[in-house]
Amino acid sequence: MVGIQEIRGLVSSLFVMLNLKKFILFRIEFLVVLVTVLFLVMFIMDIFRRHIRNATMKAIFTLLDAVSDSIVIYLLGAMQTAPFKNELFSVWALVLVNFRYNVDFISGYGVPDRQGRRFTEWRNVVKLLGSAFLNLSRGSKFARPLWSLWALQIGRSWYRFHSRCLAYNSNWHGRSSELVSEYMRDTSNWKPNECDPGSMDGYKYLVYGEIVELQKPPYLLCPNHNIPNPKNIGNTICPCDHIPKPDNSRNTIQQKDLKDLLDLSLAFSLSRLLRCRLEDAGLQRDTFRINKNLIKRRIIEEEDANRAFGIMEQQMAFLNDYFNTRFPMVFWRGLISLYGNFLASTVTFFVVLWLSVDIRKVYKPPKGELVHLKHGVNVDMIITWVFMSFMMFKEIWEMVTYLLSDWTRLLLVCRGGMDKLINVFLDSYDDRPKIWNLAHKISTGIVPKKENGAKPGNAIDVPECVKRAILEILNSIDLTAGHLPKVVISLSDDKRKKYRWACLELQTCSHAILVWHIATSICKMKLAQDKEVDLSKPGWLSWFTSCFCSSMYLVDEKKLDGELQNRYIVANSLSRYCAHLLVFKPDLISDSFFVPKMIFQETVALAYDDILKDCDSLKKRYDKLTEEEMNNAQVPDEEKITKDVLRKGAILANQLLNNENNEDPWEILSEVWAELLVHLAPSWNASAHKNCLESGGEFITHIWALLWHCGITKSELWPVEDVPRNNAQGASQNNSAENNQVQPVRDEMAQVGGDQQMLASTSRQ
Repeated sequence: MVGIQEIRGLVSSLFVMLNLKKFILFRIEFLVVLVTVLFLVMFIMDIFRRHIRNATMKAIFTLLDAVSDSIVIYLLGAMQTAPFKNELFSVWALVLVNFRYNVDFISGYGVPDRQGRRFTEWRNVVKLLGSAFLNLSRGSKFARPLWSLWALQIGRSWYRFHSRCLAYNSNWHGRSSELVSEYMRDTSNWKPNECDPGSMDGYKYLVYGEIVELQKPPYLLCPNHNIPNPKNIGNTICPCDHIPKPDNSRNTIQQKDLKDLLDLSLAFSLSRLLRCRLEDAGLQRDTFRINKNLIKRRIIEEEDANRAFGIMEQQMAFLNDYFNTRFPMVFWRGLISLYGNFLASTVTFFVVLWLSVDIRKVYKPPKGELVHLKHGVNVDMIITWVFMSFMMFKEIWEMVTYLLSDWTRLLLVCRGGMDKLINVFLDSYDDRPKIWNLAHKISTGIVPKKENGAKPGNAIDVPECVKRAILEILNSIDLTAGHLPKVVISLSDDKRKKYRWACLELQTCSHAILVWHIATSICKMKLAQDKEVDLSKPGWLSWFTSCFCSSMYLVDEKKLDGELQNRYIVANSLSRYCAHLLVFKPDLISDSFFVPKMIFQETVALAYDDILKDCDSLKKRYDKLTEEEMNNAQVPDEEKITKDVLRKGAILANQLLNNENNEDPWEILSEVWAELLVHLAPSWNASAHKNCLESGGEFITHIWALLWHCGITKSELWPVEDVPRNNAQGASQNNSAENNQVQPVRDEMAQVGGDQQMLASTSRQ
């Protein structure tokens, strides 16, 4: 038996061994490699941060940030106090600080930066001072390239901090909302008879290059078209109607490029208008009358649904860049500031190359200097060469990212001379790799908290048939009234009037979402039975087998033909998405405070404890709900309203499946869901939409923005609520998804009450 003395001896020998020089060197090498791997992981996560919706993954990024910072600080101290000399320590220290500087070169913070994340630049300067002290005290044979790289990093840290201040005070970014508000107020800029939505002639939306003066009286900020600015050479004001347009004199490729550029400039100018809403800068009512024709012609009536929503997606991408990324800081002065960033990256690249050459030529471990040799190979040199390669690759990657961004394309088209550039340079954008499409949601196996019965799905691209359905509804609605009417156009036919109660006579939009979602789920199970899909498997077995199925629906849509396939995809996609909004994004729908949460929890509790109790398979649930349908088949309309949500959904499903007109229930479901989503979109809560941008945005935000551009901020379909005026400018409601978390329970209710599927807004390619 091991005694106390033996244990004490083992512990003492362990501490003695850890203080040996070779173990100190090994510990430093291990931590250097570890923190480099952490920085590499953070670098990759930063590139795809906008695609990461999982709260756990965001928490992991924050944790890695804190841990890597602590390791770097520890390493600076460990290298300084090491009882032996190693000339590569100074190189490692500086390179690690440089890695930390660049790990979030895209999404460190945005122009508003209300969280103060820009002050991390000063933390980086403190680390640089620590590496300078190490270099001074230890000495180095490659002092000149080391000090050059150190000075360059100090300068870049200062410029990054200062560029945020410059962007914040620039007319193109921080002061844009104030300027655009005053510009749109000036009626001389707009002549309705000269505005052509097709060619965009006469639409003088500000895009880039405005010069500002104070106009007196009444001392308003306004763009000056006459005063030349020698500091802004080439940056003449560029409204939308000055963008080159496609014509018959160009070939097909050139016309496609010019259409894309015209859409890009329109998206950016619309993002500047929408930024006014998000930053509480008021716009004149006349602005929305001007917008309506353009929005209707260029987006709502566009035959290519992907192109129409592509404009909205680019608009959201520019908004996200402004609020959450460093792109505005890189482009605060247009192409001039971009050239400055390119110059800094190029100089850094060559200084690192200079340092690498010096290390290769000069470094030979002096006699007595402790180095780590493995089979005659210097491990320290291998680590150093990997560092140098990563640094040079990082600078090249950063330049390519900025060069291929939509900001660069926008500035090139605004600077003029695009006719020449179209043939030479911009054609390459069609063939560039779609690097953003390589991002997939990273799963760690950690199950987050969720609402009872809620089952979040993976983000998907919006199917084209869904986009077409939304555009058809928008085309059929009167957008001139300032609000959406209390009419469900898809149910206006007398043959469909018996379904109107499920839209017009329910208490809230949350009730409508759940009733139609349950009815859709029952119709889906009926179709699955008709297609001989086995619904009798228990919940866990059904989930297990679904993992090996390529279809994201209960019935594989590839097995459906013709219009049924499109209608099935539209109805299912929008049904699941609206349920996702109800449970996970309640701030984005019209109901306020805890209404969506309360209604959902009541419905799930009723299902678990009463109607669907002991129903452990979809077959049993379908049979039980069908039984409820039969019991309530002849219920008068006025009595339907008093039923609970689950029974209302069963009643509606029975009406859809047994309608005497032999209409396809999926035709009704697809049209109603598209119309419901449009009616859900108008909202006073601009802040909630802004908060969603950082995690990729929501499909409903595109519709909300489109309707806002038309001056529509509410739907008469839902009960009117008294909203405080000071909140109407975008104050966030108290029912955010983060504050409404409850303990998780069984997840199989998701197929009836909470099977949500997020429709992700496609990110900028």
